[in-house]
Amino acid sequence: MSVAMKDPSRTLLLAGVAVAALLAGAGGFLFFANVPEPGAAREEQVAAAPPPQMQRADIDKIIAERNAFAPKPSGITRAESAFSKAADEGLIGNLSGEAGADAPAETRDSRARLAATPAAPAAAAAAEEALPAGDDLFRRGLYPEALSTWRAAAEQGDRWAAYRLGVEYLDGKPNVVKRDVAEAVKWIRQAAEANEPRAQFEMGSLYEYGTGVPADLEAAAQWYLKAAERGHVQGQYNIATMLETGEGIAADRIEALKYFTLAAEQGFASIPLDDRGQVDQSAPDARERLRAAMPVDEVAEAERRASEFAPIRD
Repeated sequence: MSVAMKDPSRTLLLAGVAVAALLAGAGGFLFFANVPEPGAAREEQVAAAPPPQMQRADIDKIIAERNAFAPKPSGITRAESAFSKAADEGLIGNLSGEAGADAPAETRDSRARLAATPAAPAAAAAAEEALPAGDDLFRRGLYPEALSTWRAAAEQGDRWAAYRLGVEYLDGKPNVVKRDVAEAVKWIRQAAEANEPRAQFEMGSLYEYGTGVPADLEAAAQWYLKAAERGHVQGQYNIATMLETGEGIAADRIEALKYFTLAAEQGFASIPLDDRGQVDQSAPDARERLRAAMPVDEVAEAERRASEFAPIRD
């Protein structure tokens, strides 16, 4: 009697164990089947990310370029400040010591030597003497005195002082001056109308992005063009993109390639992107893409115009 009672119990016990084993196995399979491969989530996230969009001129790069030229309390020598100012007044070049093709040979040579030996006493003394008073005060951290000096000179029509004053109001650097866009536009416009190339480029940027003025691509293009005609490298690049697309100005591929070429000769080119919009150093830049899309005779004409270009000096 007791044996007969034990058989069903054993059967039920074994069945319960089997069911539990099946459930554990199924749970383990589902758990491990849903664990992604290492790096799979990252790959999926990267694939879903939108490709970077090509910009006319990255705003941060524009600001960095402008501030690299503008005298600062540290990080830039007096010689670099003086020569960068001269660059905007007809001697096309940059802070690496490279002068433009239209600059006299002796100018190019002396600038290159100064860049190679910044401690040369005679060159340093000449550069220090050439540095405007407001720039020297600003470099030494005497900001109120620098602003006051620039304002007095700007009120007398000094275009460089007006530009520098406007830049500081636009940037609103801590411990220098509170940002005042209206005041910035006032002084930058004064400098631009007096044909200061950097101020003309700045006005183009203000109109393009609607900063302190109504957004107006036609006005932006005209200011960029004025700066480009005076040898301003970013102005040349920006107007090239607008001439290529007809944005804000009548499309003209020959003039676009001319200005792309002039900007590239000064080391300013677009970010190379592949067909998906990804950065690829082996991909063609904006100038190369446009050149490849143009007939041979148009390319030759654009290169001829670039070779004969002489910046306006006024």
